[in-house]
Amino acid sequence: MWAVHQAVLASPEVEPFAHKVTIVQGAFMTRVPGGGADASAGYHDAGGCLDFRTWNLTTAELDAFVGAWRKRGGAAWRRDSAPLHGGMAEHCHITMGSDSPLSDGAKDSWQQYLDRNNGLTGASHGRDYERRPRPLVLTYDSEENDMQLGDKLGKDDDTATVRDALRAAIHTQKALFVFRKNVAARDAIIIDMLTELQNGLDEGPSKAQIKRIRTLLKKQVVDDEPA
Repeated sequence: MWAVHQAVLASPEVEPFAHKVTIVQGAFMTRVPGGGADASAGYHDAGGCLDFRTWNLTTAELDAFVGAWRKRGGAAWRRDSAPLHGGMAEHCHITMGSDSPLSDGAKDSWQQYLDRNNGLTGASHGRDYERRPRPLVLTYDSEENDMQLGDKLGKDDDTATVRDALRAAIHTQKALFVFRKNVAARDAIIIDMLTELQNGLDEGPSKAQIKRIRTLLKKQVVDDEPA
């Protein structure tokens, strides 16, 4: 799954905004103090699932991000306040059926992807609302990806070196961006914490106030993004 994540960041469609891509929930969350997000219903308890921040991405960037994951064997869905998108705080959920072990929820999510559904249950269950590759990509071929990268850079061999160099470049780019925009990075973490707090509150004045603070802070961070 990590190899696919790195390939997505290095892909032509995502690389221009790779510095904005942030994991907000990983896999095997049962090993983390406090466990996974309550709204995730245990899907992240084992392997195969990742959540990404999306409020800082444009619609075009989010479309490209979802497509890049789906082209590499990941069932990717944008989640937001729309009922058939989950009715939750905005993020992008990934399930990789080729990863293991998977939680029961992750297995169901992957099967829904195969069945052209949206990976949700209950009132939110419905048809897949994202564009689907044809044919559907079920696994990630790292050797084929390395060959494509080698061709792109004019190299016919030593693809491991090409891959490692791209990974190092991406990590360096992200580190420099965070260094330059450390205030925005700090505020982004606070926004994610406010999101979790908001999701855990019942409807009322407190939840409304948290939502207002989160909206104002999110607007400030987005406005501070480099052009």
